[in-house]
Amino acid sequence: MFKKLKTLIALMVVINLLIWNFGVPVSFFIKNAIASGGVSADYLSDMQGMDIMMASTDTVYGIGKFDIFDSSGGTLSSLTVTLMDVPENTGFDPDVDLAALNSASSSGMSLWRDTNGNGQFDVGADTQAGTISGLWNPVGGNWQATFSGINLAYDASTNMKIFLAFKSDVISTSTPKGFEAVVEMGDMVFSGGTIGSWPSDYNHFFPPVWIGQAGAGGFGAPLVISEIQTAGGTVNDEFIEIYNRDFNSFDVSGWSVKYSSSTDPSSLSWETIMHEFSTSSPYSMQGGGFYLIGNGNLSTTTDASILAGSLAESGGYVGLFNSMGDLMDWIGYGSLTNADLAEGGQAAYAPGATSSIERKAFHDSMYSTMITGGIDADMGN
Repeated sequence: MFKKLKTLIALMVVINLLIWNFGVPVSFFIKNAIASGGVSADYLSDMQGMDIMMASTDTVYGIGKFDIFDSSGGTLSSLTVTLMDVPENTGFDPDVDLAALNSASSSGMSLWRDTNGNGQFDVGADTQAGTISGLWNPVGGNWQATFSGINLAYDASTNMKIFLAFKSDVISTSTPKGFEAVVEMGDMVFSGGTIGSWPSDYNHFFPPVWIGQAGAGGFGAPLVISEIQTAGGTVNDEFIEIYNRDFNSFDVSGWSVKYSSSTDPSSLSWETIMHEFSTSSPYSMQGGGFYLIGNGNLSTTTDASILAGSLAESGGYVGLFNSMGDLMDWIGYGSLTNADLAEGGQAAYAPGATSSIERKAFHDSMYSTMITGGIDADMGN
């Protein structure tokens, strides 16, 4: 023990001599603390894999949350938001479809500070931030507007949460309008602290937001038609798969799946009931769960058989109806007399034998992202 102590004292003497002889300051041997900061952004959908649906002109919808942190503290000065019509080209126009820009909670776009820090958007509890007014500025086919004079200060010990919200002025009674909110590189500006501006190396895209009546094209309802197969080894090997994209279980009692012929000229007759969930024996689909309706030789076990009719290989329509008889989701595929009757006004390809067509998880999902191992494979469809 004494020998180890002598060795330690000798080493300390050598280090002190080096510092004294070479003029090396003691601070050279002390690692400096590095300040850090950043921004994370989240989409505020209440349902797994489901886009936000703005179905009322009376509601302010929070669509995005920014979580801002900086070990040096700082101030959020301004934020520019760009809106894009979704790739489906729905005809969205913020000067028509959103409420006018102003500094009140009735503004078509607004910014809010999470006053109580719970991470949940609440107009009654949160505080509106920044000012915005005038018309949207057209830029390259998109639209931009800037929140100026935000001046929200935050300290090093507390993350600051900010919500981006929208309010609609018109609700489409037919095909929903859709947009994407984008924060382009450097468009969130800070003073003080270490962030400077955000994003620093890419544009940040929030998933699509839709304006329309709940249930139009499946929006506003957790159940969707996720996949269909019209033939396998024989024409009788067919199935329809239903998916619950909510986190929570959902009572499907009284819901039904119907088929309509490809030759319907101006409206869909839905003449064949292919499956109907019983009202006398309630059934709930678990959150993120699937329900498979099929006939023939399939590679997996079905939950129910097709009651009547069959899926024509050349083309047709499959619809999902709620217990009130409202059409909640549908697909038109193959050769159709009037393709405008298909969801989105465009027919999906007719699947070949042993193949199927599957709903995309997101509007920009591709085959490579949806297959097993792809980044969207487990995101719900």
